[in-house]
Amino acid sequence: MTVASPPEERFYRHMVIMADDECWPWIAGKNACGYGTIGVYGRSTLAHRLSWQMHRGEIPRGKNVLHTCDVPHCVNPAHLFIGTQMDNIHDMERKQRSYHPRVQAP
Repeated sequence: MTVASPPEERFYRHMVIMADDECWPWIAGKNACGYGTIGVYGRSTLAHRLSWQMHRGEIPRGKNVLHTCDVPHCVNPAHLFIGTQMDNIHDMERKQRSYHPRVQAP
């Protein structure tokens, strides 16, 4: 039986470290929204969340790991911050990335 290498080791094989101020792209599997994914002990995990845990520590319960760069496949810990879903929505609106189509009455 082959034992998979630790996720921390595999993490560095599936991303590209660029300058500290640049995005570090995830070059392995991505989900439908473009976020990097990696298997961690039998479960699919978002790569940017693993990056946060490896570089910054635990993610508080009920919190999200958000991107300052708005690049879903970026795993640069300098581009990540902790926030709530409401923080994420406010960030999206502040950057004018929200899309609310108008529904025309028949």
